[in-house]
Amino acid sequence: MWHRLDCVVFTSAQGVEAVVERAQSLGLDLSRFAGTVAVVGPATGAAAEAAGFPASILPEEFLTDAIPNALGDVRGQTIFLPRSRLARKGLAEELRARGAKVLEADAYDAVPAEPDLASVRRERKFDFVLLTSASAANNLATLLPDDLRKRLIDEAGAVCIGPIAAEAARSLGFRVRAIAREHTVPGLVECLLEVQAHG
Repeated sequence: MWHRLDCVVFTSAQGVEAVVERAQSLGLDLSRFAGTVAVVGPATGAAAEAAGFPASILPEEFLTDAIPNALGDVRGQTIFLPRSRLARKGLAEELRARGAKVLEADAYDAVPAEPDLASVRRERKFDFVLLTSASAANNLATLLPDDLRKRLIDEAGAVCIGPIAAEAARSLGFRVRAIAREHTVPGLVECLLEVQAHG
């Protein structure tokens, strides 16, 4: 299959890792891939580069929804899209609408860690909650008991890595204070510092 692909699109570093691990278990030589590699942002690009997949396409705005325009004309192309099982289907649908054949794979699961509830309860006040994805927002709301979830929503302003995370936060009742201009973890931290500086 690998040699028949025109393009592979990585929307996370975890997707890169999952593909590399699976290829190694099957004895596939990924270094021979001659197609286009597209990534959602610089962290994913760095993971792809380290795995031997130098990315040639990176959208100006580091959002999954910006990938189709960055790819340009995809009519007749076969595109491999390894994703989280929980990922939204919009990217694949848009690429198909533009005439591509999209091969999707549930490459990994976003599995939430168990929070240290005793430590969380000891906090006197929550100022901010940083949300790096929609699934992070949803998992947080699911993992916290009702009383802690209500406290967090009532007290903390949400600072979100991008608009999709912000949309999920709002739907859960969070007050979104800011959305990072650059949709990366460093961009999120910079956004938090700006919000703190302006009170």
